[in-house]
Amino acid sequence: MTTNEPGPATSTTNASLPTNQPSQPPDSPRPNPIVGPKAMKWACGLTGVGAGLLLLTLILAANESISQNSNDRCSTILERQAASAAPTSPAAPTTPATPSAPATPAAPTVPNEKDNLGQLRIIETGPEQVQLGSRLCVAVAGVAAKSTTNPPSTVPVTLFLNDQRSPLVAQALAIPDRQVLTYDLAQPTDANSDPAKFWRGIVGGKTHHGAVSLTVGLSRTNSTTPEVSAAPEKQITLIVFRPLILALGGLSLVVLIVAFVMFAANTTILRDNDSKDGGVPVGTFSLGKTQMALWLALVTAGFIFLWLTLGLYLHLITAGILVLLGINGATGLAAVAIDNTSTAKTQGFFADITIFDPATIVDHATYAEPSKLSDGVHYVFVNGQLEYDRGTLTGQKAGRPLRGSRLNSNPEFSFLHQRVQRWRDV
Repeated sequence: MTTNEPGPATSTTNASLPTNQPSQPPDSPRPNPIVGPKAMKWACGLTGVGAGLLLLTLILAANESISQNSNDRCSTILERQAASAAPTSPAAPTTPATPSAPATPAAPTVPNEKDNLGQLRIIETGPEQVQLGSRLCVAVAGVAAKSTTNPPSTVPVTLFLNDQRSPLVAQALAIPDRQVLTYDLAQPTDANSDPAKFWRGIVGGKTHHGAVSLTVGLSRTNSTTPEVSAAPEKQITLIVFRPLILALGGLSLVVLIVAFVMFAANTTILRDNDSKDGGVPVGTFSLGKTQMALWLALVTAGFIFLWLTLGLYLHLITAGILVLLGINGATGLAAVAIDNTSTAKTQGFFADITIFDPATIVDHATYAEPSKLSDGVHYVFVNGQLEYDRGTLTGQKAGRPLRGSRLNSNPEFSFLHQRVQRWRDV
């Protein structure tokens, strides 16, 4: 029995040392197009292009938002349409209604018989295109029956979209005359709020070029169905997303992913170790780090998309997503913590190495003749000394016997030594 000190570093390899036989020049490997200094320049350039496209996407998204001035004008336009729909008395100034204040009647008109009886009807809706953060105006009449004794009061009128009751309520004047109700389609900031759940149900269906057609309905009661609905030709269009902006955002994401892949191929950011060969990383990619990067990119992209389209940012990242990110983060950190970045070396150790050819190795030893040599073994190093050279013993005897005191002093063999002592005692 032999030992190698100060610590065993026994290994077996099938790499062959140079021989006297002429060797054929190996085929030159095909260069990897995403590895090298040129690829790093491309990665930096693509990063700049992706960041520029993302910035352009944000600018276009902000530019497409309907301004507050245009929201204020929608009620004025509807007032004019309502006034031109029937004979009117001399015009009077009007004030656009808000959800927190009672509606003001439009230019005085002559209500019809149904209006005087308090039969609610929708005259006009506008604008034709709305989006979250804009304002919807509805011209109505017949909110309340005509009264000569009681002064006008307010009546809450709830908005329905596609026959779904919304959390939007406007305070209408209790009069039969025409008036304009305004509803602010405010972007909910909390993903768990009732308005957010309502809008997810509206925009969650199939869209046509990023838009959804909506039927407007109203109700003065707490019913789950609208009391009155607008005519089909008076449907409005809710812009969920702009196809051009979405395409630019997706393109920027693809460009940034390609840049990151090229960057990861030329660095050790996603690899198990920092080993390099000629400046090129040669370590294998880490599953934990790659998963962490992938899920972080997906969650970030989804967060930005929902923030830009629906305006949601509070409670958008749920506890389940945080747990998923935490698991991937812990996996990546554990991979870094247990990673052995240093390359194994035999310098300063007595290494046992066997070099063989796996295609020709054959074991000829038997129980009857255990000393027969195997074919295919080229070299055997014991404690760093060449003892077997292509079928010939070199005469080197670098092995050392393992004695009882050494077994007892070496913690790696102490357990074995104790077992041997027990067997001797028996």
